[in-house]
Amino acid sequence: MLENELDTYLKAMDQVAHILVTDGQGIITYVNDKYCNLTRYSREELIGQNNRIFKSDYHPPEFFKNMYSELYKGNLFKAKFKNIAKDGTFFWMDATIIPFLDKNHVPYQFLAIRFDITDKINEVAFKEEFLADISHEIRTPLHGLLSMIDLLSETNLNAEQTEYINHIKDTSNHLVHLVNDSLDIFKIDSGKLQFELIPIDIRQLVVSIVEIYNFTEKKFKVKFFHRIDDNIQGNYLGDPTRIRQILYNLLGNAYKFTVKGSITVQVQLIGEEDDIHYLEFKVIDTGIGIPLNKQELIFDKYIQSEVKDTRLYGGTGLGMNIVKNLIQLLDGCFSLKSKVGKGTTFMFTLPLKKETQQVELTYEQTTIAFEEPHKKLNILIAEDEKLNQLIYKKQMVKFNHHYRIAENGFEAMEFLQQESFDLLLLDMQMPGMNGDEVLKKIRAEMPEPLKHIPVICVSATVNPKTIQVLMEEGANGYLTKPYKEIELEEIIRKTISNANQNKVIPENIVQQEQTRIVNLETLDQYAGGDSDFIIEMLEYFNATTPEVLEGMQHNFATKNRELARQLHKYRSQVSLLGLTELTELTKQLETVFTETDDFNLYQNDFEQLIIQSKGVVAEIEFLITELKTNN
Repeated sequence: MLENELDTYLKAMDQVAHILVTDGQGIITYVNDKYCNLTRYSREELIGQNNRIFKSDYHPPEFFKNMYSELYKGNLFKAKFKNIAKDGTFFWMDATIIPFLDKNHVPYQFLAIRFDITDKINEVAFKEEFLADISHEIRTPLHGLLSMIDLLSETNLNAEQTEYINHIKDTSNHLVHLVNDSLDIFKIDSGKLQFELIPIDIRQLVVSIVEIYNFTEKKFKVKFFHRIDDNIQGNYLGDPTRIRQILYNLLGNAYKFTVKGSITVQVQLIGEEDDIHYLEFKVIDTGIGIPLNKQELIFDKYIQSEVKDTRLYGGTGLGMNIVKNLIQLLDGCFSLKSKVGKGTTFMFTLPLKKETQQVELTYEQTTIAFEEPHKKLNILIAEDEKLNQLIYKKQMVKFNHHYRIAENGFEAMEFLQQESFDLLLLDMQMPGMNGDEVLKKIRAEMPEPLKHIPVICVSATVNPKTIQVLMEEGANGYLTKPYKEIELEEIIRKTISNANQNKVIPENIVQQEQTRIVNLETLDQYAGGDSDFIIEMLEYFNATTPEVLEGMQHNFATKNRELARQLHKYRSQVSLLGLTELTELTKQLETVFTETDDFNLYQNDFEQLIIQSKGVVAEIEFLITELKTNN
């Protein structure tokens, strides 16, 4: 009877899950029909094979190292796997792997229970791509609209026209917030929202937000105040961006429904547990209040206290849903108290770890510091949209900079070779050649010193991965549309300032956490202080590297495994120069090209290695000159 029950359970499991059993070495000993159907293999083709037959090369080696580390401890391992089927198609599985241990606590068998989530992953990817495209299409014309409003507001307008302009500006800013809220909702729903853990001075953060509201809002009948517990001192560890976002949304919501009176941000220390402090935040307003039967719904998506509130006060209800989700993701709790006609108090509590090592922090101030006039720059602007060109022209004249406008990427490349520019403002979406292609060509193909021209990428894209890739490819800064005029001026100033400070080592890209600067410490140890020897070694590297890179590119194109041996030899040279990032990249590629037949999967990584290597050659040329001068 027990055996029949077990068979029933197994048959039921076969109907809903993909079952795979391997021995301790990963050799497949059992697979159910559902798994065979998904992978396009027959049972006979799989039994006796290593489970690496499904390996897609999507996951890094560290992923599997961590997996086996947990399994060999006797622990379950749960993760999402991207695998490859017999016909070359990819599929995603949500898997739980269970180890079976012998008397010596060594796994002799692994049971994998997996569920096909390919459609779900593809749906999320489609939504992400769709939302990114829609966001870009909205942000681009919105940037033009906001910029033209700013320019128009600086002309001679009568009182009535000024009022109209302010209404248009308010409406446009509302649209910007709506786009941002929509993106955050998607990130939360898809689990893609990321959090920082850095020191925060809660007192300064709250004060700065309240001061900004007092400084920017012009409805003088409403005043903003703050009350902060004297016991809240020093720094806490948390995500200041998300805490600001919660407070901005709550303050914005309170301001929208408060005609007169006050809005107060109050923060109290309500409990301690070792180094965890529980901080209670309150946003207290004297506004219209929320009916009791609507209070439980206010944090739901698209809900406002009354239908008429959308018409009277604007908004979609997204902001409060974001507040709820952010508080929960930060392990906090929230509540509200409200009385119609008397006002509302929103409360939330966050557990924050007290920072023992105090760090001096700076926050945005409402007082704008005007600096000395900047140097007049010659700026190349690569932008195909006529409206944006007009905006740039007005802004450059206002900033007192010379400028030239390229209609597309090809024209930008031509202008760079015809004229000397201090900076390139590079739009990402252009006909013929996109901005990222222009950036790659500048960094990889342009002669010295042109290849190191400071580049600020400008785009409506807000995808962090896209921005990170651009920074890794050599961008000095990134500006997201729509932006304010002061943000453009500030990023130009900072980029030029950083470029001047780092002109000795041009590849030290601004905002890039990992540097590619040659470190001569190891080489100097070998040289024993003999600078002539160091110069000789650097000259040898620069003389041989171009040919080595050319050979590696040929072997990559022909999928020749000789590439792995070349990378191994090259790694010893770059490690001698203290190039930690390039050494690690070379090591990883050496490993994968030893095992894989699909070189195309690592094309981006290989191209990055070539670009970094060419940058190193340029740096070494400068170092050789410097060493010879000082010798």
